[in-house]
Parts: sequence; C-alpha cells; structure tokens
Amino acid sequence: MKAEPGQPTVKRIKQFVAHLGWLEQQAGEGDPLAGIPTVKMNRFAAEARALNAARMNLVAEQKRHALVAALVFQQRARAYDDGAEMLIRQVRKIHNRAKESLQNKHAEAAERSTSLVRTLRDVALAYQSDGSSDDRIGAIGTLIGPAVDDLVRRCDEHIASATRNHLHLLPQFFRHPRTALMLLLEKLPLTSTTQDKRVEEAIRFVLANKDSRADMVPITKEVRGQDGAVSTESLLDLSFVPDAWWTLVTGLKSRATAPNHVDRRFLELCVVSVVADELQASDLCIAAGNKFRDYGQRLISWPDYHREVRSYGEQTGIPIDGKEFAKHLRSNLRRWPVQQMTDSHRIVTSALNMVSLWSRPSVPILLPMISRGSTSF
Repeated sequence: MKAEPGQPTVKRIKQFVAHLGWLEQQAGEGDPLAGIPTVKMNRFAAEARALNAARMNLVAEQKRHALVAALVFQQRARAYDDGAEMLIRQVRKIHNRAKESLQNKHAEAAERSTSLVRTLRDVALAYQSDGSSDDRIGAIGTLIGPAVDDLVRRCDEHIASATRNHLHLLPQFFRHPRTALMLLLEKLPLTSTTQDKRVEEAIRFVLANKDSRADMVPITKEVRGQDGAVSTESLLDLSFVPDAWWTLVTGLKSRATAPNHVDRRFLELCVVSVVADELQASDLCIAAGNKFRDYGQRLISWPDYHREVRSYGEQTGIPIDGKEFAKHLRSNLRRWPVQQMTDSHRIVTSALNMVSLWSRPSVPILLPMISRGSTSF
C-alpha cells in the first residue's frame, strides 16, 4: 500500500496500472471520507504511513480504520496523479524524439529530395512510354521495386521535413509506448472540467477501437428510420482535433468536407497529445486525484465567499470592490522597483495588464502568457 510507482518506463507503467487497480479495489465505491478537512486527512495518512503493522495493531480499532482509510484514499489520489504525470511525460518524450528526428533529417533533405524527384521522373517517363496500360503499370512497378512501404516512408519524411511539422514522424516512436498509453487512458478516470465532453468521447472511441487492425476506422454509420429512409449518423465529433492534426487524422485538407473514416494511429496520437495538453491546462481533471483534480473544487463556495470576503478584506487591507481592487493592484505594480523584483514579480508584471475597455472601463484583464517552462506539444 505504501509502495510508490517507479520511473515512467513502459514496463513500469504496466506495473503501475496493476497497482492502481489494487488500490481502487481497496478504496471501493463512493467517497466515505467526503467532508473531512484536507488537513485532517493528510495528518491521518501521514500517521498511518509512519506506523508499521505491529504498531498499527496497538491503535484503537476505530482510529485504526480511519488511519487506513485515509492512507488508502491518499495513495489512490497520488497514484492517479502519478499516472497522469507518466502519461504527460511519455507523450512529451514521443514528441521530443520526433522533433529530434526531424532536425536530423533536415541535413539529408537535399539528397532525399533529389532521389525522390528522380524516382518521380522515371515513373512519369514509364507512364508516357509506348505499350498497353498493363505494360506501363508493369514498368512503373519495376521502377518502384518491392519496397513500396520504404518509398512511402521516405516521402512522409520529406513532407515532414519540408513543412517542418514533426507530427508526421510520430507513429514510428509510438509503437513501443502505445500499449502503456492505452492502459493509462483506460485506467485514469479523466473528466472534463467544463460542459465540453468532446475529448471524453474521443477517449472512449479510441479505446473501443484500440484492438482494431484496420488502418482506417469508420466514424459514421448508416441508420434506417421507421419510414425506411437511410440517414448517416456520426460516431465521433472531430471538432476537437487541432488544425495541425486535421490532415493526418482525416486525410482531408479542408474541414469543409466531413470525413467518413479516420486514420486510427494518428487519431490515437492526436487524442493522447490533446489529453496531455488539457491535463496541464486543467481542462481535463481526475476527480479522485490531488494535483490533477478539478481546480473548481479547491475554490470556496459563493455563500462562503460572500460571508467571509468583507472580514478578509479588512484583515488583509485589500479592497473587495472590483474597480478598487484593480486600482490598488495597478498602483502596487507601478511602485515596485524594477531592480528589486524577483523573477516571479516580473512574470506577474508582464502577465497582468490592466486594460480599460471602452465598454467596461477599469476592468482588470489577465492576458494569456506562455511560461518559459511551457511543455505544450
């Protein structure tokens, strides 16, 4: 129960998933500890972690049950967090390896493009040669040779190199960690922190088709109504797919045309990449986790806020009115000497921009800012 998962290698992720399943069995259904303050839960779990089996048996039965329950739920939450971090690190590793491969291939781009252009020229000449269609197709097949897959791979590499898009190269680095990542998607109870459930639906679709051997999987099906009319029903909403992924996932250049099939492997890569991004952005959460639980659960309720905000403002000296708070914060930012500001102060100063909108004057606007340590893929 006190064991911690190891480094996020594929082998250990599988062991982690088995350990997480055991913790879920111990925790059971529901949340019997709901309502207990976090501080007390952490204290009980720390006490249980410090006791060995012999000393635990000396504790009163009711307290022993409370200590063990707190430890089980904390270990499950920690395991969920560790699983999410493992998924993020594995996805980051896949993308980094593809980016490194793309950089290495830039040096080979000139030689590769010459070879591919020469092959294309020979194919065009074979197509223009005399003879029947079968003779010309045979001549083209002789030029290409039996290694068609290798030729397609080299074309994909050249496309990726020419467009500086590493996403084309991801499948070759996805084969090894794929099983582990699918296990994590299956075991982690990922939920959206908003009403947008498209990524959750995409996760379910990917898991439902993870054992398929087909390169392309259908995302529509025909449904016959009671009147006999046949209509097309969508099995997956692809609007969550970023523009950079669209052509790879659907094979289409434009979003104007609705696809009927998707590339299974690129859809899996797209989904795990989006999941990793949204976990870091708090758009996805793990309700029973700690670090990755819904950030909204950490906020006080509106009734508590209205009841306590006045006394909080009096104790801290911070204005509780929106306009006055913005004025107070702007004044403090201007008074800070630049030479005495820490790195965190610089980040706050550059991220907070008090913008006076013509329709909503004196409203503080928090502009988005990419941190120097951003791990977006």
